[in-house]
Amino acid sequence: GDYYDYLALDGSLFVTIADVSGKGTGPALIMASVQASLRALYRQRRTRLSSAAIELNRFLHAHTEDNHYMTAVLSRLDPDSGRFRYLNAGHVYPVMVRAEGGVERLQGGSTVLGLFPEIEAETGFCEFAVGDLLAMFTDGLSEAEGPEGQMFDEFRIVEALRRSRGRNAREICGDLLSLARAFAGPNQLRDDLTLVVLKRTG
Repeated sequence: GDYYDYLALDGSLFVTIADVSGKGTGPALIMASVQASLRALYRQRRTRLSSAAIELNRFLHAHTEDNHYMTAVLSRLDPDSGRFRYLNAGHVYPVMVRAEGGVERLQGGSTVLGLFPEIEAETGFCEFAVGDLLAMFTDGLSEAEGPEGQMFDEFRIVEALRRSRGRNAREICGDLLSLARAFAGPNQLRDDLTLVVLKRTG
C-alpha cells in the first residue's frame, strides 16, 4: 500500500509519498492508478497541489470501496530558490530539520483522500536553506515495533535525523533504516516502510 514518486517538470520537482489502507493487490492497483492520474494532472499544467488533491479525492471516492482511503503528501520543490510547497492529506507529518538542528513538522493540508466525496485542501509553504533536510515517511517507520512492543516513534526519528544531518540524503536514509531495523530486532520490520529524504546542498 506504500507509494512514492517524483517528477521533474518545468524546473520544479514534484515529490509524492502515500499510503493506501489495506494490503495486497487491491491497494497496489489503486496506487498505480493514482500515479498515472497525478502525473497526468501535473503534465496538463494543473500544478496547484490543492487542485490535484481535490481531483485525486474525487477519483478515489468514485472508484474504490467505501472503507478504502489514502494518506499522502503532495509537494513541489523549486531547487534553485529552495521554495517548497506541500499538502499533507492525513499523512504522518514530514519532518524538516534545519542545518543548525531546529525541527519543524509540516502539517498544512487536508483530511485523507477517498473517504469523503469532497474535501477542503490547504497548501503549506516553507523554504530550504543550504544544509536543511526534509524526511517524508510512512507509518511503517514510526510504528516499527521493538521486542517489548514499544514503538520506534517520532522522537527517535527526529533525534536520528538531527544526528545525521551533516551527511548526504542517501546516507541519512541508510542511517535511519539501520536504526529502525536494529530497534525492531527479532520482530523485523513487519509493515510496509517508505522513506524519502530531500536535502539542499548548495
